[in-house]
Amino acid sequence: MACINADGTLLPTAVGALTAMQGGITLEEYAGGNKLPLFRVRMVFREMLEAGLAREEQGKYYITQSGMDKIMNGK
Repeated sequence: MACINADGTLLPTAVGALTAMQGGITLEEYAGGNKLPLFRVRMVFREMLEAGLAREEQGKYYITQSGMDKIMNGK
């Protein structure tokens, strides 16, 4: 499940995940609040981490400045 298009734009799944990360969120909180399977949330969050759009601290995920820029600029 790709969350970032080849041209660098974010899919709605990525925008939703990054927006939720603004205050810090666990995988379980996001999965439960969005009624998504945990494996799918792990995939999305992993992709955000690998792209440098999110960071993880003590089990919580936070959006990075790069992630904020991506949401604001759309690319």
